Amino acid sequence: MSTASNVDGGDANAFASALHSLDLACAVEARARLALLVADAETVQRLAADATRREVIALARAHGFTNVAVELAPMPGRTGAPLLRD
Repeated sequence: MSTASNVDGGDANAFASALHSLDLACAVEARARLALLVADAETVQRLAADATRREVIALARAHGFTNVAVELAPMPGRTGAPLLRD
């Protein structure tokens, strides 16, 4: 699991470790105060549960983030604009 830290925002490495302790396999990319979770399909499904989302948001805040986004995998057969990454 790769992570990236950003000194202007939250601690991505610590947040990724906390998520791992909940058995949520996510890479965390820090975008200032936004935590971008890059997860597999199973983890994305687990994040659909209200209780899990609340726990993830609480952990994000505890690690210096104000918002959380989940990157979704492209759906087969759908085309769209490519996601530009830094």
